[in-house]
Amino acid sequence: MSYEFLSWEETESLPTVVDAVEVGTKTEVGVSATAHDVRPGSSGNDVGCGEVGSLGCTATNTRDGIVSDIESRWSCATSLVPDEGPCQIEFTFAEPQNIVDIQVAFWNDNERVSTLEVHVNGELTHTHESYDDTFNTLGVTATEASTVMLESVALLSDEWISLLEVQIFVTP
Repeated sequence: MSYEFLSWEETESLPTVVDAVEVGTKTEVGVSATAHDVRPGSSGNDVGCGEVGSLGCTATNTRDGIVSDIESRWSCATSLVPDEGPCQIEFTFAEPQNIVDIQVAFWNDNERVSTLEVHVNGELTHTHESYDDTFNTLGVTATEASTVMLESVALLSDEWISLLEVQIFVTP
C-alpha cells in the first residue's frame, strides 16, 4: 500500500485534488459517530473541546470548514463508546459518488500517531497512519460510494483520536 503525501501549512489555501471537487458541493453529506467528547472547551485549552458551538467535539465539526481552530474538531476515546468499542465516524452521501481521494487533518498528530481504517460502502479499503497534524492524503479511490467510515485502530484506554477536518474529493 502506498500513499502520496501532500504537505500543507495552515496559512495556505486548502489542498485540492486535480480534476475533483469536494463532495459537499455535489450532494448532501450526513455525518454520525459512535461517540464524541461532550465537554465544552475552554479558552485556556486545558479541558474538553468544542468551544465553537459549545456542544463538545461533535462529528459535524469535521465538515464545518474550520481548520485553524483546534476547538472545532471531532474527538473520541474508546472509554466514551459503549463496551469500549472503536471510535467511528461515518459520512453518508445522498447520492452515490466516485471518490478520487480523502484528506484528513488530524489534531496533535505531530506528537502522536493515529491509525484509521477506511471503509467504503462497509468494506475495508485502506489503513492509514497519521504523519502530521496537517492534511493527510489517504489515497482512497472508489466508485459509486454511498458511505465512508473512518474507524480508530488500537487506541489505548487513555488515548484520543481527534480530526480537525475531513475532505472527500469526487469527480465533478
